[in-house]
Amino acid sequence: MGYSLLQGDDGGKRVVVVTSVAVLAVAVGYFGGRWHTFTKLSSEQGRSAWQQIRSPKASVSYGEQLWWGERLWMSLWSSRVKTPKLMDGHESIKMAIIVHRHGARLPNKCVSRDLSWPKNPEFYESYRGHLSPIGCDQLINVGLDLRERYVIGSDLFRGVPPHTLQQTVVAYTSNMQRTLFSAWSLLHGMFPDVPQYFSYASDRLKVNLREVNQTLETEGLTLGIPIFIEEVARTDRLFHQYKMNEEMSKWQHENITASPVLRALSETPEYSRLIQKLYHMTRIQHFNPNNTKVKYSERMIIMKRVQTQINIAKAHGLPLLPNKEGLFLTRDEEELIRKTANEIWRLLYRPSLSDEKSDSVGHNAASHLAHYITQLLVDRAENKNRLRFAAYSAHDTTLLALAARLGIDIEPPEFSGYFLFELHVDKKNPDIPYCKFFYNREPSTTSASELRPRMLDFGHKIRVLNNLPYGNFPLYKMVAELQTQGMRKSTRVLRKLSKIRRPHLKGHATQQLAIMSMMPDLLKGEYKMVFDMWDREGKGYITVDDLGSAMRLMGRNPSKQNLNMLVDLVDSNGDHQLHFQDFLRMMVLCDLKDEEDSETEVETMDSDEAAPITIKPITSPTQLFVAIETSKALPADPPPKP
Repeated sequence: MGYSLLQGDDGGKRVVVVTSVAVLAVAVGYFGGRWHTFTKLSSEQGRSAWQQIRSPKASVSYGEQLWWGERLWMSLWSSRVKTPKLMDGHESIKMAIIVHRHGARLPNKCVSRDLSWPKNPEFYESYRGHLSPIGCDQLINVGLDLRERYVIGSDLFRGVPPHTLQQTVVAYTSNMQRTLFSAWSLLHGMFPDVPQYFSYASDRLKVNLREVNQTLETEGLTLGIPIFIEEVARTDRLFHQYKMNEEMSKWQHENITASPVLRALSETPEYSRLIQKLYHMTRIQHFNPNNTKVKYSERMIIMKRVQTQINIAKAHGLPLLPNKEGLFLTRDEEELIRKTANEIWRLLYRPSLSDEKSDSVGHNAASHLAHYITQLLVDRAENKNRLRFAAYSAHDTTLLALAARLGIDIEPPEFSGYFLFELHVDKKNPDIPYCKFFYNREPSTTSASELRPRMLDFGHKIRVLNNLPYGNFPLYKMVAELQTQGMRKSTRVLRKLSKIRRPHLKGHATQQLAIMSMMPDLLKGEYKMVFDMWDREGKGYITVDDLGSAMRLMGRNPSKQNLNMLVDLVDSNGDHQLHFQDFLRMMVLCDLKDEEDSETEVETMDSDEAAPITIKPITSPTQLFVAIETSKALPADPPPKP
C-alpha cells in the first residue's frame, strides 16, 4: 500500500504533498515565531535575539496578541514558558486594588534579653522597623503571584505596552521604609521589566508629568510606575487616620479592659505563670508581677509586642526570645501568647461587648482609605480614569482598621498579608458592575489562585469573614456603605475642578451665602470631614499643595497654574488659602451635575476628555439646595432682572 502511494497513486501523492506542506508550514511557523519573539525581547532588554534563544529571560509584553507561530513554539516546545492559567473572570475584570501589609522587618524596640538583636539603642534609632531582605522577598513573591493572576492570567493589561504602564498602575505607601520598600518589591515582582519612581503627592506640581512621559514614550522610555509617599505619620490620614483621633487610645484601653475573653484568659493559672516567665525571658517591666503601676490593659497590649517579636524571629529562622537564662517557650505557652495577642489585635477597632457596627471605631480609623478605594473603583467603572491596578502599602493596624470599616472580623494578617478588591463588568449586564473581595492572611502558604471571594453584606452587624458566603456583590452597595454624601459630592467637584481650564464662575454671592446658611448640619459635618481629610497637617485651611495632593490621590495630574486659579476662584480674603467657609463655597459653586441643561461652558485641561464641562448659573438658592440634596437635574430659572 505504501509502495503504491509513492509510485503512482494520485490520491497517495496528494496526501504526501499535503502532509509535506503542513510539516513545512509548522516548521516555518515554529522557527519564525521563536525568532520573532526573541527579536522583540532583544529590543527591550538590549540582548540579541540569539542570546535570547540560548537563555530566554522574560516573556512578551503585557496582554500582547501573539501570532500563531509564537503561540506554537511557546505552547509546544518552550520549557521556560508556562501555559497561562486563566483566572476566574479573566475577561470581565476591569481593575484590581490590593491593600497589603509590609513584609518581615526588624524590631521596633529593644527586648533587652533577646540575644538575636542588639541592645545598643543606636541600632533602633537607625534601623528600627526596617524591612529585611526576607521581607523584600515576601513582597516580590506576592508580586509574582499577582503577575500570574492579572498580567498573564487575565485580560486586565491586554494591549498595554510596558512603557505606558505608568498610566494604568499606581502605588501609595506610608512614610516608612518598610512600607516604601514593600511597595517597591511588590511592583518589581509584578512588573519586573518596568521601573518605578517615587514622589510625594505634593511634589513637582509645576511639572506636567503627562508631557514628560509622552516625550519619553517617543523614545520607548518611561519614568515608570509612580509610588506616592504619604506625609509623616502624624498627618497621614490615608494609612494612619486612627492616630488623628485623640480619643482612640482611651477607647482601645477601655475596650480591651471590658473584654470577657481576655478577662477569662488572664484569670487562668497558665497565664500567671506565663507572665512571670516572660518577665525573666525579656525583662519587660510590664510583666513584672511586683509592678503595681501597670494597668491590666497595658499588660495585655504588651502581649501583642511579644507576639510580633516571635513573628519576626520565625520569619528570619531565629530562635524565639533566646536569653542567657536558658528559658524556652513551650508550645502551649506559644499558643496562649498567640491567642491573647490575636484577641487584642481584633479589639483595636471593633467593640468587645457587641457585634454592632455602630459601636466600632472603624469610621474614625479608616474611612478615608475606604473612600479612596471605593472612588477608584467607581471612576474605573465609569471610565473616568485609566487605572487598572492600585496598591496600598500599609501596616497590620491599617488592615485591621479597614476591616472594622467594612464590618468584618478577621484573623490579623501575617507579614505581606493583604486585602484584594476586584472590579468586574459582565458583557451580558454592563450596567451593574460588581466586586470581588479576597483576604489572604498568609501569602507564603496560600496563593491568590487558591482564594475564593467573600460576599460582603455591609449590614449593621460585624460578621466573621470566614462565615460569609462565597460570591460577589454589586459596586453600588460598597459606595452606599463606604462613601458619605459629603464625600461623594466633594469628590465629584474635585474631579470636575481638575478639568477646568478657564472657568466663568462669577457673581451669585448672595445666593451662595443663602444656600450655605440653609445647608443641613449633617451635610456640613460631612463636608468638614472631607475638609479635614484634605487639610493634611491640620492647619485649619487648605493650600494649593493640599488640593494637588487630593487630586493625585484620585489619579489626576493637575498643573500648579490651574491649582492657583482654582484657589483664587473661591478665596474670600485673598490670602491664597481655603478656609472651611471657602471650601463650602466651592462645594456650592461647583455642583456640576447638571451638564446637559447647563448654559456656561468651561474648557477642559485634557484633550482626550469627552465633552466640555458646563456649569449652570445659579438663579435660585432653593433650586440649588434641592439639587444638592436630590442630585437631580433641574430646569433653569429665568435670569434675574437687573
